[in-house]
Order: sequence, then C-alpha cells, then structure tokens
Amino acid sequence: MGGVPAGGGRHGGGARPVPLHRGGRPVGSVRAHRRRGGARPAALALTAFTLACAGPPPPIGVGPLPPGVTAYANEVRYAVDGTSVEGIAASLRGRAPVTPEGRFVGHHRWQLEWRGDFARSAGMCGFRRLQVHVRGTTTVPEWRRPPGADSALVGSWDRFLAALRAHEAGHWRIALAGGGEMRDRLAALRRPRCEDLEVEARLEGERIVAATDARQSRYDDETDHGHRDGAAWPPPEP
Repeated sequence: MGGVPAGGGRHGGGARPVPLHRGGRPVGSVRAHRRRGGARPAALALTAFTLACAGPPPPIGVGPLPPGVTAYANEVRYAVDGTSVEGIAASLRGRAPVTPEGRFVGHHRWQLEWRGDFARSAGMCGFRRLQVHVRGTTTVPEWRRPPGADSALVGSWDRFLAALRAHEAGHWRIALAGGGEMRDRLAALRRPRCEDLEVEARLEGERIVAATDARQSRYDDETDHGHRDGAAWPPPEP
C-alpha cells in the first residue's frame, strides 16, 4: 500500500479593520502542510475561546463529492461577547485563535491525502485501488448574545457569520476540486516499476497541492478574504 498526506492550507476571512497576513511553506518529508492566513486582528492577549464542535459531512452548499473522494469536515467555534458593534469587534480582536501564522477571525484549514494499492498489468504498474481524502477544519466565532440584544445588531451579526461561512465553504469547494484532480491524475499514472510509480505519485500529489494552494490564494485575493461578500466586522455602513 502506498499513501501520503499531500498537503493542506489555512485561509481566512473576517473582521475589518484588520491587517492581512499570508504565508506558507512545506513542512516535513512525508506530511506536507501549507498554511495560509487571512484576516488577522491586532496582537492582543488571548483569552479562553474554545466552545466547540465537529461534524462529518462537508458544509452545505459545496456540492457533491468527486468520484473516489471522501471528505471529513470540522467546525470549531470560539466565543465572543459584546453589546455593541465596537464591543464585539474588541472581543474578536482579543479572542480570535492564535495560529503559527498569526491571529485569525475566521479561517479554513484543508488537507489532501491519498491511499492506494499498486498492481502490475501488461508489464506496467498502476493503482489497483485508490482513495483520496479531503480533510478540513473551519474556525468561526460564536457570539454569546446577551438577553435583549438589539435586533439590528443581531441581524448584522447573523449576516456577517453567514457570509463568513459562505466564504469558508468556497475554500472547501476548491479543496474538494483538488481532491478530484488528485484522484483522476494519480489513477492515470503507469510506470514500469511500482517503486517508480510511488515516487511519481508523491511528486504529482505535491504538484496538485501547490496548484490547489494557488487557487485558494487567488480566491482570497478576488474576494478580499470574504470582505467583498459581507464577511467583514464591523459591518459596512448602510
């Protein structure tokens, strides 16, 4: 059996006004991660933020899975407080998770992984069985709204959170497309020796991860990390 976790990334969106940060580098020999950042609040002391939870299916709205691809999705939520736009913004700045790339209001981390068996046929070695796994974790804030919260503030928050989740679902779609591409291209590989096939499969997987990471970056650039689609806090003036 051959297999390799073939990379991943972290892409984010969230509250304005916030400096943006992006960066990435491969880490490790077998497990290659690419991490990338989006909206980053100013560096303030981190307080406890963990609330939350996981579920197996991909997010609603990402479409059907490509053939031969399975997906594992997580959503992690961290608590924020506030009774006003400014109060919520301050809470976001203080409680957004710290990652190796910085502090993010919302982000999505993805990873592609292939597993398979090789077999010889007609003098060539190819995949007998092949499965690609796409794993993703989305981190979003959860406002602990106070009793009697202003209805306009509630509406603004709900629109912001929906836009943030929609942006992260876009990252999921790109990762799933990368998984489908990985499955198709690896399944088509043939080499005279199975040892050479495994080496080529690893290299091809790395190329697909790099191309997927580039598409993720373009998506963030085109949407300004979701801000152009409403994933911005404080919300824009009406």
